[in-house]
Amino acid sequence: MNRHLGEAERLFIFRVLPSGEYESVGARQTPGEGGGPARWDELADLVSDCSILLASGIGGPPRLVLENRGMKVHILEGIVGQALEAIAAGAGLSFMSRRSACGSTCSGGANRGCGCA
Repeated sequence: MNRHLGEAERLFIFRVLPSGEYESVGARQTPGEGGGPARWDELADLVSDCSILLASGIGGPPRLVLENRGMKVHILEGIVGQALEAIAAGAGLSFMSRRSACGSTCSGGANRGCGCA
């Protein structure tokens, strides 16, 4: 969650346990920059076994693809462990919500595969 989704080279996958703890499952390489809408379909396939995506930013096109596949997308600032603890406790994540919108801090655009267009 410390990167904008369009700039992330890999995604770290965590499992939240019924005990309220969490564990690292591993990391997955994201599809390369460019590729347009096909990139986001490929990324959605890559994380199809996940239910929540935490990122510091995401453009409209990838967010729409992920949400249409049933994934909850949260744009957050802070330490991922705090977000995972809140999720495990069934608490909201509003205390970590990102305060700036996509496009104000990301360095790309739709032509770079950032998905901000």
